Amino acid sequence: MNILIFRGKPKKNGITTALLNLLKNIDLSEHHVTLLLVKSRKYSADYIREALDEKIEIIEKDTSLYHAAMEQTVRKTGIPAEKTGLYKKLIDRDIRELFGNRQFDVCIDFDGYNLYYAHMLLAIKAKHLIWLHNDMYGEYTRRSPWLIRTFKTYDRFDCVVSCGKGVNKVNRENLSERYGIAPEKFVYVDNLFDGEKVLSEAEKAPALTLPEDTVSFVTVGRCSVEKNHKALIRAFSEFHEEYPETRLVIIGSGPDFEEEKALSEKLSPDGSIIMTGALKNPYAVMKQCTCFILPSLHEGLPMVIGEARALGLPLILGRFSTVEGCLIDKGQFVTDSTEEGIVCALLAFMDGRVPLDYDYDEKEHNKTALKQFYEVIS
Repeated sequence: MNILIFRGKPKKNGITTALLNLLKNIDLSEHHVTLLLVKSRKYSADYIREALDEKIEIIEKDTSLYHAAMEQTVRKTGIPAEKTGLYKKLIDRDIRELFGNRQFDVCIDFDGYNLYYAHMLLAIKAKHLIWLHNDMYGEYTRRSPWLIRTFKTYDRFDCVVSCGKGVNKVNRENLSERYGIAPEKFVYVDNLFDGEKVLSEAEKAPALTLPEDTVSFVTVGRCSVEKNHKALIRAFSEFHEEYPETRLVIIGSGPDFEEEKALSEKLSPDGSIIMTGALKNPYAVMKQCTCFILPSLHEGLPMVIGEARALGLPLILGRFSTVEGCLIDKGQFVTDSTEEGIVCALLAFMDGRVPLDYDYDEKEHNKTALKQFYEVIS
């Protein structure tokens, strides 16, 4: 089977991690995989090449000419680019230049956000799948209003694939009737995890060494509104007054980083809130921490939850809309994603009410997820 997968820019984030974990498990004796990336000055694709089997073909597309043409069209006419004749010509040209006369059995939009490439994949004769890595309506309402244009392509895909059962339920409920997408098109393939890599990286020298005699809470994620870091910072500041020998570590970068950093410095002049920015190896810092917390407002099936479990960390999760699909038996403490709810969860950990020991079978999880993938592409 010939499979074309579009990822977008090679950003180091949860979507790319999910893709790499999937590609490392696909049977390449039965499937020929072509991975299409968008060339970027900011993000190198070298780490992706190093992580993957050389049998996987990687193509990087330079979009600078496309962007210039599209921006010029929109400025001159005020018409959305996808409604112009130029748009179709660019798509046809790109398909010829990238793939020639090659045939694909399945085209997968694994990025799920890029309108142009959604249209481009749909123009290739094949089975069409688009991946949804989040509560997409939550993404649309909180930070990405332009997603409404991408939503309007979903009904043209054969399957709309969420990254977990809970996410699928939420996306079907929020998007099916609202955007005219047949409910049966909504399916799911669980994210795969790579605990061996997490444990290996955790043994390396950390970018930050934490005091051993403190309770350290850690969260990992993009510094943007949906991760709810500001509420976490305010809640921890209140909690810290009662438990001064505690720390909060926030690993990640993003558009709200400077605001979050300023807030943390204002509310924790003693340096008890540590913002590291993005780390090449977050696992060596996570390993030193006492408890993982994810108070998000909306999520998909976060890769970082599986990574925290691989490290054996106790988990506090916010009650985001898709949290149901992230739960394992006696394996986490769930709380409201409000400041009050977060404070209660932090206190619950200090009182011994957050589960410390749980059973998590990553191999069985990955086996099931890979079976789901093969079923959805067949």
